[in-house]
Amino acid sequence: MLGGAAAPLIVTALAENYSAVVGGWFMSGMALLSLLCVLALPETGDRDRDAI
Repeated sequence: MLGGAAAPLIVTALAENYSAVVGGWFMSGMALLSLLCVLALPETGDRDRDAI
């Protein structure tokens, strides 16, 4: 929750101090990082849920 709330604040500060393009690059980088994190997670569809 903290990470999701901080991103708009960071982008706003970047856009005000530099340009909107810098904020866009930041958001693109965060989206790429999120995608890499999701791809690194193991697949859980075939796990036995009764053993959890």
